[in-house]
Amino acid sequence: MLSRSAVLALVLPSAIAIAGLIGGCEGDPKAARTAVSGEHVPKVIDTIRDDIRRHRAGLREAAGRLGKGFIVEDPAQR
Repeated sequence: MLSRSAVLALVLPSAIAIAGLIGGCEGDPKAARTAVSGEHVPKVIDTIRDDIRRHRAGLREAAGRLGKGFIVEDPAQR
């Protein structure tokens, strides 16, 4: 799994961009950044972690299916 710092490195630029967009529409950019970092960043991090977890589970399943074909010596049986 990606470390917390790696996930933040992926998420933080997007969060800053969103905060900039929100801050440009309202009067208080600090409040917008606080809202984004407090509400949205944790959801994005959870989504990324869930995606990584499902990706790894899919890889394990695919490896189990494909690995059986490599064990068989006879090419016709593969």
